[in-house]
Amino acid sequence: MLTFKSNLKDVVSSIVGRVKSINDLNAEQRDKMLRTIAFDTAAQMKVRIHQDGKNSKDTAIGEYSNSYLKFRENNGRGTDKKVILSLTRQMENDFSIIGGSGATGYDLGFKNPDNANKAEWLQKGTKSATVKEHNRTINGKSYKVTSHTRKGRTGYGDVYKPTQLEVAHMRVVAEQFITDILNGETA
Repeated sequence: MLTFKSNLKDVVSSIVGRVKSINDLNAEQRDKMLRTIAFDTAAQMKVRIHQDGKNSKDTAIGEYSNSYLKFRENNGRGTDKKVILSLTRQMENDFSIIGGSGATGYDLGFKNPDNANKAEWLQKGTKSATVKEHNRTINGKSYKVTSHTRKGRTGYGDVYKPTQLEVAHMRVVAEQFITDILNGETA
């Protein structure tokens, strides 16, 4: 008679326990994985937005107007027309990992609410602020005119949203993390 002993049950139980650690909201492994993904993605996005001048579709954000380009040049930021959403470096230095909403653990954004507002305005644009309506006479004709305290501007669209390539990189990092956990390696 042949006797067969196996530790398969223990091995499977160990693997299942390791995989469950990724789903456990309070697990150290989950936190390490999410933190690694957040740090990697923030670094990639900073380069894309504030150096390469690219939006979430991985195309050019836009070009600065000649008048603003003069202003940038006077502030030591050069003569390159590509929009990089950076004059004082305040926004790019503030773009970082912030407390996550829900079960995500980490989000990317701005710690300073003023910078978050600026990012919103740059992406979505601003509306003009109306002061009043009045009549203006030109060549003897009266016209109804609306005065504005601030001109509206068109936004640049999604910039602070990860690109498809950045999302794919997040998946690669997560998959490698899970592979390491399954192999009994700690990250």
